[in-house]
Amino acid sequence: MIELRVRQAKSDDLSDIYRIEQTFGAGAFSKRSLRRLLSKTIVVDYDGVIAYCTYFQFKKTVKIYNIAVDSRCRNQGLARKLLKEVEDISQQSQKENIMLEVAADNIPAKTLYESLGYETIKLLDDYYGDGELVSASTVLYKHATDLFFQMKGQWL
Repeated sequence: MIELRVRQAKSDDLSDIYRIEQTFGAGAFSKRSLRRLLSKTIVVDYDGVIAYCTYFQFKKTVKIYNIAVDSRCRNQGLARKLLKEVEDISQQSQKENIMLEVAADNIPAKTLYESLGYETIKLLDDYYGDGELVSASTVLYKHATDLFFQMKGQWL
């Protein structure tokens, strides 16, 4: 069985991250922006980056900024693996909440987040409004202190 490694992003990963990011078309981050975010990015590595997640830690909250999976590697649990890693980081940092936004019409992502206990707290109209790219966003939230009472997905 192949072991996929989750690790901190490094400068050598930038071209792989940028390649994955370009699948978002007009909404994609520039290479310059991605370079600035490397210190806040974790990756799934399998002979190169095949998925990544950028997150920020605030006083009480971890905010997931971006999750992306190489289109050739989707539906293999990579986003779930990254989310679990961010939840572990949140727990270790004793944060109270985890928050993220997702396009309201991104049903696969919303289904994943909800399966992990994230709850919708708000709908933001025209959140992704940029020229022709206009979409609502759903804000999801998970109370991170609940993670202290879970072990391998089951309540103690």
